Amino acid sequence: MEWSPPQWSEARSLEHDHVFRSQCSVVLQRRFPNITMYVGVGVGERAQGLDDPTYRTYLETVSAAFCSAFGVQPKKPLATKVDGLAYDELVATQNIRTAVVRVGIQDGVCISYWFLGNATRINEFNAVIGKARVIVDSR
Repeated sequence: MEWSPPQWSEARSLEHDHVFRSQCSVVLQRRFPNITMYVGVGVGERAQGLDDPTYRTYLETVSAAFCSAFGVQPKKPLATKVDGLAYDELVATQNIRTAVVRVGIQDGVCISYWFLGNATRINEFNAVIGKARVIVDSR
């Protein structure tokens, strides 16, 4: 997995037991006055499409981790598109802090993009989603 968007750095201040650490291969942060935002990307197994049982299982696993970590009830993800790629999206909001996970398929592999930060900064997340380079072991 390669993912190094400009202006984001390794997330050193995020707790070691945070859900991003267990669900994501790469976790990054970006600091602003009074807030630090976090993004992460996780990779699952190969899948043919959003109806593939492998993808459905990955989505269920990611959704369960997200709902547990952010204290929201499991619900049907929203269908969304970013830069032409389709994602299933879950959102949790507490005051001005927002957590988002978007789950989809990129380069034939299940992928999840995570965000935690101020809701007004969601465009910074949208700018980096889909930009990870998935390197798949062909064995």
